[in-house]
Amino acid sequence: MNRRYLFGVLGVITALLLLLVFVLNRGGNDTPTSTADKPALTKLVDYADKNSIVSMTIVGKLVGEEEHRSIRIVVTPTERSLQVLSGYEQNIISAQTYPNTKAAYENFLSALGGQGFLSYKKSPITDQRSTCPTGNRYVYDVTLDGQSVSNLWNVNCDKSGTFAGKGATIRQLFERQIPEYNKQITGIKL
Repeated sequence: MNRRYLFGVLGVITALLLLLVFVLNRGGNDTPTSTADKPALTKLVDYADKNSIVSMTIVGKLVGEEEHRSIRIVVTPTERSLQVLSGYEQNIISAQTYPNTKAAYENFLSALGGQGFLSYKKSPITDQRSTCPTGNRYVYDVTLDGQSVSNLWNVNCDKSGTFAGKGATIRQLFERQIPEYNKQITGIKL
């Protein structure tokens, strides 16, 4: 009878230890975490040797179709492009392209990564078009082989969005990829 008692006590202790390990591994969080809607957990600079594109689009305020403008800066290992977009379908009405080098692209990606270009935060807003209709929306994209890897956004009206990086610095880094950026966008009303 003493052996049964001893095995019973050991069984209960083992079960309690397993339960404790299970709870600690989950971090005490009862809500499951989903990684399906988060960008890949990789360094942005890792995309430099791949067929990748990074872009930033500044989407202007809500106005009539004929007055709506956006500005997009697209950077690849071989070129940098400033595009002015018209309407809500974002048709390119003007573009200026400059050559790029792999080394410049790698440095650019490293700088963006250091400023949180892939930093994601959850947002209750499912349609980014619904927020900040009187201000600008900033969209930060990474594509690899034509497929979206990361599509994050924020606005200048409040703290809405899925982008958690240093927006002002990242926008400045993109603008600096285009020679005489401010001169080129003069007259474009966002």
